[in-house]
Amino acid sequence: MSTPIYFLPGMLCDDRLWRPVWTLLKQVVPQDAWHGRFCLFDDAANETIADFAQTVVALAAGKPGIVAGFSLGGHVAFELYRQAPELVAGLVLCNTSAGLDTPERRREREAFLSTSETLGQFKGVTKSNWSRYVSPQNANNKAMLSLVQSMAGEVGISGAKRQARALLNRQESLTTLAAMAVNRLPLCMCAGVDDQITPMAQTEQMAKAADLPVSSIVRLSSGHIGPLEAPQAVAMTMATLLASSAT
Repeated sequence: MSTPIYFLPGMLCDDRLWRPVWTLLKQVVPQDAWHGRFCLFDDAANETIADFAQTVVALAAGKPGIVAGFSLGGHVAFELYRQAPELVAGLVLCNTSAGLDTPERRREREAFLSTSETLGQFKGVTKSNWSRYVSPQNANNKAMLSLVQSMAGEVGISGAKRQARALLNRQESLTTLAAMAVNRLPLCMCAGVDDQITPMAQTEQMAKAADLPVSSIVRLSSGHIGPLEAPQAVAMTMATLLASSAT
């Protein structure tokens, strides 16, 4: 039977974030073993992480699958598990965290929420702060920057503010990871060795909460945007989880 994989994007992202992983996964796992579904958080009526999770519930239509959550998508995956654990057959977490924002991160989100929505074309990430989001080897990757800016433009500043507000008001998920451990949910974690947004220490905290050895974390040669910067490693991680869930 074909296993659904629900791809959940991060803030300012759309399905293009996961396309490289999707393409590589098709090369290593038979297409009849899985099928992918992209979930977007673009409904203007959705204001909270719980609302975003309901989008996934609707997409799943009662069919359990592997959930792949990047950054914001990871927080949505936690909420999905709280709302409908029967839909989550396995979980791949990329460049995300389970705790609450640091005071500095909260101030950044609050400052963004106070910005004007009439400042011209919204790009989300600029050349000047690009290096904060990627590894040093991608600091001059103009094609990747252009893609990220294009995705942010599609989300738009109103959508970005909804996402930022949802993240600002989210609940912590370390206790959810502990529940996943009790229920023996198949779980993999990927983290960028150069991630400045969700540093490795946050992923190690997640692993401990889920009763997983820190050594089990898949360390990506990436900054924060693992699915774009290290798609092969992420695809192989997902292939391993698919294989284990099929046995």
